[in-house]
Amino acid sequence: MSSKVWFFIASILILAGCNFPPTFSPEYKDSTINFIQDRAIEVPPPATDDGSTVSLDSPARWDWAWRGRTSSSFEYMTLTGSAEPGPDSESAVWLLEIVNLSDNAVSTATAGWQAVGSNATIASLSGSLHGSALKINASEDSHIKALNSLYKDIDATPHSYKMSLMLLNSNSFRFYSGSSFNKLEVQNFSWQSDDTYNTIPLIITNIATSSSNFAALYTNGADVYIDDVHLIRADIELNRWALRLILRQNDTTPILVPGMYELTLYVKKPSGYTFPSEASCGDSNLYASQYIKLRMVQVTDNSILAEHVFDLRILSSGWNQLTLRFPQGKALNFTEGTDESILSIEILPFSTAEPSAGAVLIAKPELHFYINGYTN
Repeated sequence: MSSKVWFFIASILILAGCNFPPTFSPEYKDSTINFIQDRAIEVPPPATDDGSTVSLDSPARWDWAWRGRTSSSFEYMTLTGSAEPGPDSESAVWLLEIVNLSDNAVSTATAGWQAVGSNATIASLSGSLHGSALKINASEDSHIKALNSLYKDIDATPHSYKMSLMLLNSNSFRFYSGSSFNKLEVQNFSWQSDDTYNTIPLIITNIATSSSNFAALYTNGADVYIDDVHLIRADIELNRWALRLILRQNDTTPILVPGMYELTLYVKKPSGYTFPSEASCGDSNLYASQYIKLRMVQVTDNSILAEHVFDLRILSSGWNQLTLRFPQGKALNFTEGTDESILSIEILPFSTAEPSAGAVLIAKPELHFYINGYTN
C-alpha cells in the first residue's frame, strides 16, 4: 500500500476522534435556543455574606453586584417571589427592588427633618402634591435639616447619597450639603418643571452617626412643598446596583462561543405600585421603578458589550418583552477552552442617569446566539 493511501487513512482516523468546535453543532444555528435555561433566577446570598460563605463574583448563579462592597450589612436590594401571573404558565415571577433609603418618603409627618433657626418652619399637609407633603420655609441663616434618622442604613461608616423628590414651587428650592450651613453656599438647580418628579440628583456627602455632615433645604422665604423623597447610595458605582449572572464558557447549554448574542427579559409594573410621578400614588410608599437598565459586559476586560435603559412608564400595563443586542462592531470574544468568567448579564431596576428607588416584576431571562449576526 502506498504512503499516500496510508496518510489518507490516518487522516480519517484522526478526524473521527476529534470533537468538532461547537459552532458546527446544529443548536448554534437556532437563535430561539435559550443558553441560560439551566440558570433560573434565584435569591442572591444575603448582604451579611461578604464573601465568606459564597465567594464574591461567583459564576453560574444570580447574585448582587454590590454584595461585599458597601461596608454595610444593609439589604440595599431585594428579590422576592411574586404571586402575580407571569408572561406564560411556566415562568416564575420575581419582584426586583432597589430599596428607598429615605425613612420618610411620603411626608405624612415631619420625621427625619428639623427646622433650624427662627426663620424656618416645616409642617405636613394634605392635598398639596400626592396625598401628604411637607411645606417648608427657610430664610436668612435658618434652614430645614435632614436628621440622621432620615437614612435607613445610617451607621458609623460615612456614606454618600443621591436624593430625588417631588417639588412644588421648585424655583425657590435650594439645597445644601456640608458640616456648617451657609446660605451663600446653597445650590440652585434648573428643574425640569414645577409639580413634577425631579430626578436631578442632589448629592449628600459623608453622612454617618460619627460625622457632623448633613443635608439641608432652603427656600429664601418662600413656601416650597416636597414629597416622594428617594435616597440611594451614591458612593457605590451606580452600575453595581444590579442583579447579575456571571458566566464561564461551560455555564450555558450549549456552551458559550465567540460571537453575537441577544438578551431578552419580560418586565411588568407590579400591581398596587405607582410611579413617583403619578398623582395616584397618594401616601403609598410602594413605588414602581420608572426605568430598567439591561447590560451585557465582557468580564475579561470589563468592557460594555451592550446596555440600554428602558422607560417603563411608556410601556403597556401588561408584560413587555425587552430585547438587548450588541451594537454594530461589538461581539463576545474569548479563547475557547478557558475556565475564566467571560460574560456578565446585569439587570438594574432604575436609570443610572436619573436614579431613584423602586420595584419591577421580572421573568423569563433568555440568552440567544446568532451565528450569522442579527437577521431581523
